[in-house]
Amino acid sequence: MSPGPIAGQKSSAAERLRSTRRYTEWRPREDSWQFGSHGGAAIGELIVRRKMIVRTQVTFSATGERFTPSKVAADFSEAHDPGVIGQIGRYRGVPVPYGSADFDVPDEVPEKIAYVYERAFPFLCAMREAGADDFSLHITYHYDAQCALGFSKEELKMITELDCGFAIDCIEADEPNQALQATAAAPSR
Repeated sequence: MSPGPIAGQKSSAAERLRSTRRYTEWRPREDSWQFGSHGGAAIGELIVRRKMIVRTQVTFSATGERFTPSKVAADFSEAHDPGVIGQIGRYRGVPVPYGSADFDVPDEVPEKIAYVYERAFPFLCAMREAGADDFSLHITYHYDAQCALGFSKEELKMITELDCGFAIDCIEADEPNQALQATAAAPSR
């Protein structure tokens, strides 16, 4: 665990969450323990495990029919006011009937929930005043072996304070996105 803040300094949410995770496995000194001989003393062995979650994407979004993100002095990753001509999806080529703003967390940031909290939370009131009425936090975990998840008390508190919907997706990392693949026609008989 990182040391606490020095007198007079504030610690960021990311610093409070940062910790070292180690796994210790106790095994007998000899392999013969599996076959009935338990005379050897056990020794601790630090096990380095393959990373299960290989990529995490986190986005906090604010939307609303009257939401005008240009009125908010936040550093959004992406934003548009109502009435902008849509570039993709069902509003492509026509005015989008709502405003939207996202805070995306860069891949290299280790404490993603703390990062989005530190950027979005100070602007919640301003976004509401600018017309935002729907907030959501979306996390996508790309996993290798399994998608085992857990959140610290501090992370859960930050998510709760964001006062938003919360969605989690788990996607197997080595499989291509199914939605982008062309489907083959069924063979005729």
